[in-house]
Amino acid sequence: MNQNMSKVNVILEKLSSTNAKIEQFMINMIEQDKKVERNIQDLQRNGQTMMAHITQLQVYSIRHENLFQKVLLPIIDDLSKFVLSMNRDKHGRVADADFGVTLEQLRAQLNNALEGKDFC
Repeated sequence: MNQNMSKVNVILEKLSSTNAKIEQFMINMIEQDKKVERNIQDLQRNGQTMMAHITQLQVYSIRHENLFQKVLLPIIDDLSKFVLSMNRDKHGRVADADFGVTLEQLRAQLNNALEGKDFC
């Protein structure tokens, strides 16, 4: 009978040890799940922040595009017209033909850009 009690004690100790390991495993799993959940929430917050920044950058991009098309391109167009008019001698002939052709090509590309066409 004493031997049987000692066998039961050994089995109970093994069960107790196994139970403690399982409980520790479950505690670790719960902690890991909480960490994963926090990481997911952080990613969701970062995603929302990123979307707000993307929207803001799109607004800035549209503003700069409008500024470029409505202010800078017309100024460049006027400057190119002025330079073309200055590329004439006293008798109204073209002083530098190559420069004039290059400037006309650039003006054509500029006009395409102003109209929103592909200017390449």
